[in-house]
Amino acid sequence: MSSNDDLGKTFGTAGVAGLAGRLPRIDAPPAPPPAQPTAPPVAAPVAAPIAPPVAEPLSSGDSGTKQITVYVLPHVPEAIRADKQGRTNAAVVYDAIEARHRELPTLLAGRRVAPTPATGGLFARQAADIRHDEPQRVPWTFKATPDNRAVLDRLATSYHATSRSELVSVALEATYPPPPEYQASARAKTTARRRRGQARRS
Repeated sequence: MSSNDDLGKTFGTAGVAGLAGRLPRIDAPPAPPPAQPTAPPVAAPVAAPIAPPVAEPLSSGDSGTKQITVYVLPHVPEAIRADKQGRTNAAVVYDAIEARHRELPTLLAGRRVAPTPATGGLFARQAADIRHDEPQRVPWTFKATPDNRAVLDRLATSYHATSRSELVSVALEATYPPPPEYQASARAKTTARRRRGQARRS
């Protein structure tokens, strides 16, 4: 039933005709807009996992271990190799010092030759001013940690060594004395040097 029929019942046909154009037109409600298709939710990108940093192993430099060079008689390196028994060079040094520590003051003093007093006494003489009739020493190395270097320095000061190198050299040469054939060869070389020196002076 239309709205005019309802009004006709209420006001009659004549009333409806008189109200025509005065009442607002009632239209049907507009249809809702068609639903827009919704896009499916897009998942947020997941960041790739970051691997934790891997610590690099410490090198010998990082631990403070350093190589020390000492000078020993030529037979000593070979004697050490023959008697090493799986030890490192550092272990050879520490064993030699521990075995000879009571003798070290005497051994160090024996390496130095007392200077010969000079007539007039104008110059201070040193042990290095006098040539020794012994073979020239050769370099030999070992590695020591900071703690062990400090111990070597304390011992060198306590025993009045000129350096840790001299301390180690004396201990090694006392632990590995020259064999008889080496001593004979050294004496022969010393005699030959003396003869050459006498020949040049004559």
